[in-house]
Amino acid sequence: MTIKRKRRLEKMNFLTQERRIEPMTQDDKYLLKLIEQEKSIEGQNENIPRFARGGLRS
Repeated sequence: MTIKRKRRLEKMNFLTQERRIEPMTQDDKYLLKLIEQEKSIEGQNENIPRFARGGLRS
């Protein structure tokens, strides 16, 4: 990073903002649980065959 960029970043406010940690509310816990469920569903993709009924010829 160049000196010019470093100075520009130092002047920006978002680097000096105070961060607060707040306890999770019931809504936050509910949303977090829903997100975890969706992630677990995404990981269980169905194995769909490419050729439908292709091997049934006799």
